[in-house]
Amino acid sequence: AKAHEALRVSEDRYRRIVETTKEGVWLTDVEHKTTFMNPRMAQILGCDADESIGRSLFDFLDVAESRKVAQHLREPDTGHVETRFTRTDGASVWTQLHSAPMRDSGGRFDGSLSLVTDITERRRAETALAHERDRAQQYLNTADVILLALDLQRRVTLVNRYACVVLGWSAEELIGRDWFETCIPEHYRRARARIFTELLDRGHLVVENPILTKDGRERMIEWHHTLQRNGAGAVTGTFSSGTDVTERHLAVRMLRTAEERMRFALTSTNVGIWDQNYADGVLQWSEILEAQYGLAPGAFDGRFETFVDLIHPDDRAAVTEIFGAALASGSDFKLHHRGIRPDGSIRWFTGSGRVVRDTAGKPLRAIGISQDVTEHHVLETHYLHSQRMEAVGRLAGGVAHDFNNILSVILTCGEFLLDTLQARDPARVEAEEIVKAGHRAASLTRQLLMFSRQQVLAPKVLDLGAVMAEMEGMFRRVLGEDVELHVRKGERLGCVRADPGSIEQVIMNLVVNARDALPA
Repeated sequence: AKAHEALRVSEDRYRRIVETTKEGVWLTDVEHKTTFMNPRMAQILGCDADESIGRSLFDFLDVAESRKVAQHLREPDTGHVETRFTRTDGASVWTQLHSAPMRDSGGRFDGSLSLVTDITERRRAETALAHERDRAQQYLNTADVILLALDLQRRVTLVNRYACVVLGWSAEELIGRDWFETCIPEHYRRARARIFTELLDRGHLVVENPILTKDGRERMIEWHHTLQRNGAGAVTGTFSSGTDVTERHLAVRMLRTAEERMRFALTSTNVGIWDQNYADGVLQWSEILEAQYGLAPGAFDGRFETFVDLIHPDDRAAVTEIFGAALASGSDFKLHHRGIRPDGSIRWFTGSGRVVRDTAGKPLRAIGISQDVTEHHVLETHYLHSQRMEAVGRLAGGVAHDFNNILSVILTCGEFLLDTLQARDPARVEAEEIVKAGHRAASLTRQLLMFSRQQVLAPKVLDLGAVMAEMEGMFRRVLGEDVELHVRKGERLGCVRADPGSIEQVIMNLVVNARDALPA
């Protein structure tokens, strides 16, 4: 009696445990038909426990799930299996199934005991998480930037499709590799290691550095680095987004090269640049242009009026008129004017400009260049003067030759007349004066021929004082009435052997140069 009572108490205890447990308890026979299920199991399946007695376990499974559960029941030692049951109301419920075989007293298989846990909510959460993960991966793969994650050993833990396209590696090839050894050029690895250490200290970093593709080419990438942390806040690695700026770097390098070439060209040719902004009225000058006007670098105040003040007063009206006409018409223009430096010196400038307009035709800005052509202007003036002098020389030479022909007649006739007159003849004095005047005129023609460089060289012994005395009259005519001339003969001068015309030309050049050097 005591044994029966103890057995009854034990059975009641286990029944209460089975009926109140949160796990579903499902007993099936050798044909997998239900022999018992607790209330929780009936709740999971949405059925009546008593009415389910005799129903096959596989009645609640589709074909694919039935094969999976059958395999588990044949090999229960494999642990558990996750399967999807179909409730009596048609809804699906995901469960985790733990099964164990039951045997009779003779050790023969007598059925199965299955513990069933409802994991529907967990599976939903996992499905949602997987969906979010897939969606995030889609975002990663469609992003037009490199996305890269590294652990603290600098191994690749995540890489998106775009990164693989740029690098030439597949994701499978990159995951787990040392990023520095694989994709950082050797010449930059030490610097990149310092950046990695700095990132760990600062938490965020924006840098540019080259990467190495699988085929050995270098690409320049602009990186935005951040740290990855776990739930406890500990750093677990880095996450980086990178933009390929190789073409931009190439364009910047080409632009810098072009600017250096342009700067060299402008400096070597002494070309100044100006830029007038009509929106704010600011006029910008390059340092070369400031130097042309005698200003220190940065001394120009950006006002058009200041520029006008630096123009020679006689040229200001013409320059402002040219600017106004170009602003009204929009056509290119040229300038040629004088400028006055702060020290009072006058310089000649030439340049050109262009007015830039918007689509509506409104002037936006004007740009232009300037060159100091003072030396060129002086040379041009001298050249024109030399041309005029050459023309005068040719004229003087022609006049001298014609005059010589006339003098030849006068001197011949005069000398013939002297030969016919007696020494005491009163007319002889007049005839001698005619011959002397002819000789003086011949001396004048020699000087004209010397001036025109048509005199034949004929060296002889000369007294320079006598040469000066003969030329004094010509000096006064060349110098003009507003210049005083004093001729002082040197004492105890020796004679020289030279061509008279050449000596006279040297002396005349000295006199003319002295005249040109006088004020006014």
